[in-house]
Amino acid sequence: ARSHYDDAVNGPHCTNNSAGLFCDSVGTKQVDDASTLTNIATGLAVGAAVVAGVATYIYVTAPRDQVVVAPTASLHGVGLALTARF
Repeated sequence: ARSHYDDAVNGPHCTNNSAGLFCDSVGTKQVDDASTLTNIATGLAVGAAVVAGVATYIYVTAPRDQVVVAPTASLHGVGLALTARF
């Protein structure tokens, strides 16, 4: 997202001087698109952090004798399998 913003403000459709950033309609659209990408990336990062936090909480608070975490591997990838008894 940062590279899209840099490309927009340094491109032919924007002028950046001591008075500020001035863009024509094409440059404004490019800057707005870069801002949207930034917001999406931030949302995904926050969401990933929340998921990681919840997973860690579940793992730490789960009963030890009933939860099994095992590595898995196949031709298509690797991962972890979480199994539990209720």
